[in-house]
Amino acid sequence: MLGPLGTITNSAVQRYLKLKKVPQVFIATGASKWNDPTNFPYTIALAPPYRLEGEAFGKYVLSNRPDAKIGILTQNGDVGRDYIEGVRKGLGENASKMIVEIVTYENSDPTVDSQILKLKAGR
Repeated sequence: MLGPLGTITNSAVQRYLKLKKVPQVFIATGASKWNDPTNFPYTIALAPPYRLEGEAFGKYVLSNRPDAKIGILTQNGDVGRDYIEGVRKGLGENASKMIVEIVTYENSDPTVDSQILKLKAGR
């Protein structure tokens, strides 16, 4: 499997591919779960980790807007959890006072209107 797309779709086949010793390489996702060579030696991600990207966002906001209030809207899943963890790391000890609301959405949600209203209320 070369260059398959997405965390959810690759998660669905990962154990089967390992069992059959089929390499799953250059997965187009940055979820941290793909960095597990002990349990999944045939699986290698392509994208930089979402946690690292989230950390960079957090550091940027901390450096450029240290008094900012942050509302996070993210996917409910591995991607979202990794971004949130990264943003918190980037903000360091300031995370609890700067992040005022975290709201998730499902891929199947027709809109994010209710999530936006919740973010707005969190300020």
